[in-house]
Amino acid sequence: MLKNFVKYFQKIKWDLLARIRPNYFIYSQIKNNDENKYADSGYEDVQKLIINDDILKPRMDFVNASVVEIGCGNGRMTQSIAKNFKKVYAVDISSRMIDLAQQRLADLGNVEFLVTDGGKLPVQDNIADFVFSYIVFQHFPSRVMVEENLKEIKRILKNNGMAKIQFRGKISSGGTFRALKWYYGVFFSEKELSDILEKNGLKPVKIYKGNEKELWAIFEK
Repeated sequence: MLKNFVKYFQKIKWDLLARIRPNYFIYSQIKNNDENKYADSGYEDVQKLIINDDILKPRMDFVNASVVEIGCGNGRMTQSIAKNFKKVYAVDISSRMIDLAQQRLADLGNVEFLVTDGGKLPVQDNIADFVFSYIVFQHFPSRVMVEENLKEIKRILKNNGMAKIQFRGKISSGGTFRALKWYYGVFFSEKELSDILEKNGLKPVKIYKGNEKELWAIFEK
């Protein structure tokens, strides 16, 4: 019951934020709502975090691969992902965010936009060569929700498929009441994250800090 409430709260929260100021709540580094800078930031992150990644680049045939993007928001990174992959399944917990993404990226023919309940990913088994998520898992409010998504990632990945997911590597700011903040999420040490991946049948390839807050995991099925 509590697990369902947590996911429902996340959905309501992100539907609301999508109506207030979606660009900011997705990528708060751009504060003036500059659409060009917002789109450019998505392109730059895709190049840096996926296409030019030293581990992914030699192991993945991007142009012939299918990718599931968890937490696509209004499509900040989806547009650039779609230009580099054969098929994109862009999922988000907020139906409002998905509506905005479909409006922004209506001309993309290789993207399927889907709404998730925060746990179950709405795609079939063994469909993805790659799963990616950035600035999303850091907002998951419980380890149960993180593990539920990891189980789903294992289900949807093809054998030897890879994933690159960013987690929170530092406790949320905001003091005693930080759990009530919109940006709250559970955090992990590198050892804790490695143990959780292995517990859920996934093989860590590399776990590293992107910065003080961002903890990245590259892993495979």
